[in-house]
Amino acid sequence: MQTYIIIPNYIVTEELKELATNTIKSFRNSSKDIVIIAVDDGSPMDCTFLKKLSDIYIKNKENSGFAISCNNGFKRAFKELGKKDGFIVCANNDIEVFPGWQEAMQRPFIELDNVAVSGIKHTKARDINGQELKDIRGSKITEGGLIGDCVQDGGLWMSTKKVLKKVGIFDEQFIRGGYEDVDIFLRMRDTFGMKIIMSEERIYWHKEGATRWNCENNGFINNFGRESKSIEVENLEKFIRKWGFNPHQKQIWYSTEIKS
Repeated sequence: MQTYIIIPNYIVTEELKELATNTIKSFRNSSKDIVIIAVDDGSPMDCTFLKKLSDIYIKNKENSGFAISCNNGFKRAFKELGKKDGFIVCANNDIEVFPGWQEAMQRPFIELDNVAVSGIKHTKARDINGQELKDIRGSKITEGGLIGDCVQDGGLWMSTKKVLKKVGIFDEQFIRGGYEDVDIFLRMRDTFGMKIIMSEERIYWHKEGATRWNCENNGFINNFGRESKSIEVENLEKFIRKWGFNPHQKQIWYSTEIKS
């Protein structure tokens, strides 16, 4: 099956432009049979580079936030696939993947039953104990959303059109960003009884936080950052109302080993 990769972008600095460029290039250099859908969430900067690097470019009419941007990408992928199923990846634009990531994330859907989402480990470090990330291999595979000290997060995850049509895409009440990923993963696992599979077969690099508000620039960008942090607090309140608990006050992920 073909793989569609959805990457939302809000480009406000040269650093973000470079990170987004490197993200797409890493997918190009390590993947096969992919379609990259770049969603421009109303960036104030020139994003011509996204058009050149991606297969499909979508620009929101106004800044709409992470959930809506991803959903716009999901819907376009659904349309492109038509009646066919396909792998769908949601990725942040401050990551880099390495050869083997695609196979590692597709394998659970091929070898296991009732899988909703798959993920691999991530790190902020460029190497681990002197070993480059591209050379690191593991064998452990778990179910439940936790592997080692890594939980399945929104930085990089894979599902399928069939699954997303069944469980639904991001809940757009979680505007701009925050808790939409936890919500969809719990919906998949706890509401629909499907599996979250994580693998140590590959690892990816994630700067973390660069997409939105971790920016040292002055002016409107910092104002946007403060507003985003406030919205994240509101999103937590929405999550608690929806699920009846605070995800920071209980362990919501578990690790059942499938392969060691």
